[in-house]
Amino acid sequence: MSKVAGQPPLSNALIKVVDLLVESEIRIDAMEQILVKTNPVAYELYLGTIENLRAQEGAELKKVLTVRLSQNLGKAKGERGSSPRMPAGARASTFVSS
Repeated sequence: MSKVAGQPPLSNALIKVVDLLVESEIRIDAMEQILVKTNPVAYELYLGTIENLRAQEGAELKKVLTVRLSQNLGKAKGERGSSPRMPAGARASTFVSS
């Protein structure tokens, strides 16, 4: 990425992070190509691992979004009525009102 003089330090830091991510992605792609050619069985295991990690990440994201939605709905109900609010950092599944 090109850098423009006079940018704030946060912007420069963000540019550096993006540059590092792009560089890492290029290296990973190159290593994948080497793995495909040298050991197709290991490459298949690698792909399976990546798929499992993506599925796990998706499940975790769904759980977090569900908790946030239930918290937001609880807040909306609390504004209309007198239902108890969930403490910050508490999980929806573990919260018990007293």
